Amino acid sequence: MSAVLSESAASDERVVDLDIEGFAPAGDGVGHIQGAAVFVPGAIEGERVRVAIPAGPVRAPTQGRLLDILSRAPDRLPPACPHAGVCGGCQWLHVAPRRQRTTKAAMFAQALGQLLDGVETRPLAHASQDLRYRARATLHVSGGRLGFSQKRSHAVVAVNTCPLLDDKLSAALTTLQTLLAEKSESWRLPRGCVDVALACDASRVSAAFFLERLSDDAERRLSRLARHAALDGALAVVNGRVTPLFGKPVLQRRAPSSTSAILRTRPDLFAQAHPQANALLVSEVVERLAGAERVLELHGGSGNFTLALAERVKALVSIEMCAGALELARQSAREASFGHVRFIVGDAIRQARDLARSGMRFDALLLDPPRGGAPGIAAVAEALDVHRVVYVSCNPVTLARDAQSLVATGYQPTFARPFDMFPQTVHLEGVMVFERERRPPHPRPSAP
Repeated sequence: MSAVLSESAASDERVVDLDIEGFAPAGDGVGHIQGAAVFVPGAIEGERVRVAIPAGPVRAPTQGRLLDILSRAPDRLPPACPHAGVCGGCQWLHVAPRRQRTTKAAMFAQALGQLLDGVETRPLAHASQDLRYRARATLHVSGGRLGFSQKRSHAVVAVNTCPLLDDKLSAALTTLQTLLAEKSESWRLPRGCVDVALACDASRVSAAFFLERLSDDAERRLSRLARHAALDGALAVVNGRVTPLFGKPVLQRRAPSSTSAILRTRPDLFAQAHPQANALLVSEVVERLAGAERVLELHGGSGNFTLALAERVKALVSIEMCAGALELARQSAREASFGHVRFIVGDAIRQARDLARSGMRFDALLLDPPRGGAPGIAAVAEALDVHRVVYVSCNPVTLARDAQSLVATGYQPTFARPFDMFPQTVHLEGVMVFERERRPPHPRPSAP
């Protein structure tokens, strides 16, 4: 018997003794009552737990509240964070890294299903750092303090420390929270400041303050706060418009898999949060594009893959919607004398279609889209007549959807590998390669 029900002291709840049979995509443990799923945050596959559920018949999937662990899984760990279970940032601090990785590999395989039949699928890649790896984080402002979203809520949990943050970021957060906790008006965040993004490189920390509006008083206040928090640079962002506050907010690291190029980032721009894992990801992508001479890159960002590829290909076009990120990539390419790289600002799919209509052709197509994936990518690949597509995905569900469209267009999956870019969370990335034979060129009509 998988579940035993009894009345709870609370009239609106029942108590369930439940066997946890697996993990849900959101990271919760999953058990069943009369065929209906019960999702239990904090439970681990293989455990028997006591859970509170809403009173009444269970006819549809429902959420449970963990009360007690009756039979403990060997992979359970004490969470290394005082906010575990409340903060929504980490789902698996209580799960040993070994179990996290096997579960993520299984989730990747399940999402892609038959698409992986006969495909070379390498084991999940992961870095050695499971804590203190994050080189960037965005915190929300609530009540004048900084924090992360509460689990399944828009409420904000104030935090002074986070075990995932790089030591430099953690120290900066602690200092900022200490200043904000003082009653002095001098350290109060200006009205309309909604988020604070922190980022670091090997030695420096910078911040981006996201505001609804920026007055002269707000600019002075934020500059003073950032200086006293010992930040190395800061900027303000209002509706995408960036205003430097002080110092040097642009951060720099040696570009992964590059011999000389410098990868530039800013705290307000997207970048991979785990530098060590990112180096593994870039290395894999470079390997999968070996032999390609003309490459089109979609969603190129600030050059994470661009700079490594520029050393290995004859021609490279990188398309990116965010002008700020693309400008950093352009600056890095210029400094490294990569004159054969062309940068285009705009929507990736739309700009790629324009390139195809203009007659441009490429050996390979690389894309690293956001979580929504890349609807329309199959038609673009076909129009550009590429024989290889390397798809970097942060969402296996949309990767599977786009993979189906590529297969329907004649591309066959030849390689797949999951990547654990976010230890302690359910998020994972993956690389998948698709290939098809290049079509022979259409014969030109002979002259009359």
